Amino acid sequence: RLRRAVPARPDGREVEVSTYHGFAASILDEFGARYGWTGGATIMDEGHRFELAARVLRAADDGMLDLTKIPSLRKEVLAVADALNENLTDGDAVRDLAPREPDDVWRTRLALVAAAERYEDAKRSLGLVEYADLIRMATLIVEGDDDVARRIAGRYDMVLLDEYQDTDRAQRRLLTAAFTGGPTVTAVGDADQTIYEWRGASLRNFEEFPTDFPVDSGAPAPTLPLSINRRSERRIIDLANRVRMRIPSIEGSRDLRPRPDAGSGRVRVSWHATEDAEATWIADHIAQRHDDEGIPYAETAILCRRRDSLRVVSEALRSAEIPFTVSSMSDLLDVPEITDLHAWLRIVAD
Repeated sequence: RLRRAVPARPDGREVEVSTYHGFAASILDEFGARYGWTGGATIMDEGHRFELAARVLRAADDGMLDLTKIPSLRKEVLAVADALNENLTDGDAVRDLAPREPDDVWRTRLALVAAAERYEDAKRSLGLVEYADLIRMATLIVEGDDDVARRIAGRYDMVLLDEYQDTDRAQRRLLTAAFTGGPTVTAVGDADQTIYEWRGASLRNFEEFPTDFPVDSGAPAPTLPLSINRRSERRIIDLANRVRMRIPSIEGSRDLRPRPDAGSGRVRVSWHATEDAEATWIADHIAQRHDDEGIPYAETAILCRRRDSLRVVSEALRSAEIPFTVSSMSDLLDVPEITDLHAWLRIVAD
């Protein structure tokens, strides 16, 4: 769609569209060989991560870690490894902060750092990388080589950073190193939707964008609020604004406004004693709207706060013979037909 809307440059270059990690990978593919990046590494998924962390812990002999609790302990080790990557730092920086005579809390913290370092060593020895590694290595290359930074910045007339509220500190450093003083940079996002702080997303990236990417005069970049909601009706937006009043917002943000032709909308709240009763009510409500008001099933979406609820809701919809799809891939294995298919595929594979 962008290439249809934006013509190619005279030299034939078209609009490039990439994820942040894809952009980092392209830098490594082009310049990484100078810095020891050989390419061809396997990107780890969550299963890889959990298994490797557990393997590292089983081989550990640190008395500060309770190795009878591997499942919970490996989450802590991975959280430490992620924090080190997202902040482009290492275990030595943490050890430098430790008191000369550390208490039990600090000794446990240092043991987790050591385990995270062993995890990183094991990862490298197996030729594995994570998405965070792509950002970290690309950032170190661009920050450490002005020639690389100039060559990257010189390729673009303008850069649009989408969903900027989801970026972490390392991604911010990569983007500022690659584009500050080069092409025009615009970030689009919603500071009220910073829902990925648990995996490193930082609201400070949003707040400090104007000074990270100043205009040519050196003044902070302007902020242009986009406050018209084109998806929802008036009562829904009114409720959203009332909720929004209770959470922190960055300076300059505004309440949402409905589009001029928005209808009044409808908000209904229902309270139930059990999740089964709630799921049954949801299915009955959808069926009633379909039968009485002619609302197509495809125009209804159900958002669940926990994955565990998807199975209960799916069973209720199936019992009511309401067609549906589940967007969370991990829960497909709970669907009887998929469970059966998966079992046959495992037999064939074995």
